[in-house]
Amino acid sequence: MGFRPKFKKESNLTDDKGIIKKHEIDGEGPEPEKGEIVKIQFTAKNKRTGRTYDSSDMRGDFLSIEIGKKSGVITGIRKAVKTMKLGERSEIIIKPEYAYG
Repeated sequence: MGFRPKFKKESNLTDDKGIIKKHEIDGEGPEPEKGEIVKIQFTAKNKRTGRTYDSSDMRGDFLSIEIGKKSGVITGIRKAVKTMKLGERSEIIIKPEYAYG
């Protein structure tokens, strides 16, 4: 077996490269529309330390996000999720200004 890269492609979701999406597994169907509620599994890690500080496993449930609605979810996740398809698996790299500051 030859070398297989982990990520199929990389997308910049903002002009300043503040949110980068690295596609690992493609999803199916359309991207979610404004007003739809999507449920995601996630693991949030500190880039510098690699330490997990939040995850759906730690919470014991999926994270529900209403597309297009400002909520308790950081901007980087809201912007990334609205570009994803059902079943997609991606790594999202978020600069501080799109996270907690």
